[in-house]
Amino acid sequence: MSGRNGSRPPRRGAVLAPGYRVVEHISRGRPLDVYDAWSETRRTRCVATRLRPDCAEDASARRRLLAEGRLLRR
Repeated sequence: MSGRNGSRPPRRGAVLAPGYRVVEHISRGRPLDVYDAWSETRRTRCVATRLRPDCAEDASARRRLLAEGRLLRR
């Protein structure tokens, strides 16, 4: 699936972040991509959310994603 600027989500096996690999791209919204991911540390599948590359400068989206991460960490 292609983004508005032609960017594509990482393919199966790509590293999303240290210790997390793409199993499958689940959805693309504005401004986030959602993945079924493999956690190498926990050795289990999980859901990973990441800002789309074309939305990396969206300060509001970054704040919301960080707030979601803090909430999930609790």
